[in-house]
Amino acid sequence: MPPPRGRPNILEGPADYDMTKQVHSDTYPSISPLNADLSSRAVFITGASRGIGLEIAVSYARAGASYLALGARSDLQGTVKTVLDAANDAGRPEPVVLPVRVDISSAKSVEAAARQVRDEFGRLDIIVNNSGVLKDMGRPFAESDPDAWFGNYEVNLKGPYLVLRSFIPLLLETVAGFKTVVTISSVGGLLATPGLSGYQGSKWAVLKLTEHAQNEYGGQGLVTYNVHPGNIHTTMLEGELPDYLKPVFVDTAQLTGDALVYLTKEKRDWLAGRYVNLTWDMPELVAKKAEIVEKDMLKLKMVVLWIAMENHQDHIDSLLQRYLLLLDEYTRLRTQLSNLQASVFRDIARANFSAERGLRYGQDHYDERMQALRTVRIEMEEEGQEKGVPVFEVVLKQSDQEDKHGAESTEDEESSAHGDDTNEEDEKEEEEASQKKKVIAKDPLRWFGLLTPQSLRTAQASSIEAVSVVIPRLATLNQEMINVEIQVRRARKKRAKAEAAAGKEPVAAGSGIKAA
Repeated sequence: MPPPRGRPNILEGPADYDMTKQVHSDTYPSISPLNADLSSRAVFITGASRGIGLEIAVSYARAGASYLALGARSDLQGTVKTVLDAANDAGRPEPVVLPVRVDISSAKSVEAAARQVRDEFGRLDIIVNNSGVLKDMGRPFAESDPDAWFGNYEVNLKGPYLVLRSFIPLLLETVAGFKTVVTISSVGGLLATPGLSGYQGSKWAVLKLTEHAQNEYGGQGLVTYNVHPGNIHTTMLEGELPDYLKPVFVDTAQLTGDALVYLTKEKRDWLAGRYVNLTWDMPELVAKKAEIVEKDMLKLKMVVLWIAMENHQDHIDSLLQRYLLLLDEYTRLRTQLSNLQASVFRDIARANFSAERGLRYGQDHYDERMQALRTVRIEMEEEGQEKGVPVFEVVLKQSDQEDKHGAESTEDEESSAHGDDTNEEDEKEEEEASQKKKVIAKDPLRWFGLLTPQSLRTAQASSIEAVSVVIPRLATLNQEMINVEIQVRRARKKRAKAEAAAGKEPVAAGSGIKAA
């Protein structure tokens, strides 16, 4: 998915770039809500107060939905106004907007919300399970917080379960209704990224939850979708997203809302129970209906692949194509790594041999300049002052003070031991002292090591990018290429056996392909 294919992306999922020829990061004309007509339809959206949920509500208002129930734990008055304004701006009749205060992790709260929607609307066509959290990111199992880790399941899994449990009856009772459930899952549910076990595990579980709902109620007309909304930098990620992942989150929430309107503007039974990435081109996806149904694609399952003899070569060709794509990305990343390494050495050399702000940072200087020359001492005043009032004082580092006092005591000892020395000895001592004397920066900012040369900071950033992003992806690609080589060798052996069994001249199984 966007970002462009080939950029290091540890969150890249299956078929992100392959299901449709086009992928999108922002909305586009063919999915505009202005092309849809959802008049008389009733929609319930959880997590609607901000972020993706708010944009989904706006898109349904622009599509002309007549009834919108907006669920959230926080206040929704501002959200209601935003939704009504969106309908007016789109030239649609104002919908009936019902703010619903609900905690989706509480069964009683969700049951009360279902009664409220039933009493106010008397019908329901579409449910959008949007609420979600990301907790305890970046921690392996042994370092995780059990409450935070399982908190992902409390909201991401238990929440959709409680919503389905309480709202499915109203959904099925609605005459001529769409009977549609959309669960905002994630491509993360298809991955196993280190440090994301709580979040990705809960998203995998909700994929299966929705599949079970489809199997249990599909015969009564229920249609469920699991959707990946795109990589969107929402408030849910604040304080959790590391810098190396920020370039991956380039999609817009408006894309999510508009794509959902396109997906649900009619009932698509053939797509029920399947996974949809909303960055895929929606018209192109719908055009693949026959292929998706015939091959039973976009579902979670373990597949044992038996290839007919005539399809052996197609399978080998697809593996070779996959290998070439991996090799292309591997080559580009090797070039990127070389450039990063070169920039690190160049920036270190620049710090060694160039002057910044009138100062030269040679090899003997910049290490010290990255350390504080002063510290801040905080003490509590004693008698005569109000209790608890701190006093701040900037002082020399302890080591500098010890050096200073040590030098003074040495001078006193030498003076008392030798008395009045000759002028020659005095001059010698003064010369040695001047050589040892440290030049302390007068600029207060440098006292605390704040003005480190920019070239050193750049070298540090380049090193971090190489170690945390490029090298891990290179290792992953190398392993993937090895796996593809193994699959190619096996496929060629199977082809040779199949041809021999058919009485044809067998084609020798090759030794596989090697990484450059």
